[in-house]
Amino acid sequence: MIDHMSTMDDADVAERIASTLDASPHTFADVRVEVSDGFVTLTGAVDWQFQQRLLRRTVGNVEGVGGVADLTVLRRARHRR
Repeated sequence: MIDHMSTMDDADVAERIASTLDASPHTFADVRVEVSDGFVTLTGAVDWQFQQRLLRRTVGNVEGVGGVADLTVLRRARHRR
């Protein structure tokens, strides 16, 4: 069995994450991704809690990712009438 984490550098993992998020039908424009030793830190803001869950799951499934720390925040809900 090949250990993909040991053969991929952080730049490769970051590129795979960027490509995956770009292909998503959801917009994550206000999310920043940092990769260090295969572990990903997500920062920024999203509108909905489902976006946080989707983001964590999507990034966590990218080859080479060893773990995800989600530091994103929810934007305040806009007043709805």
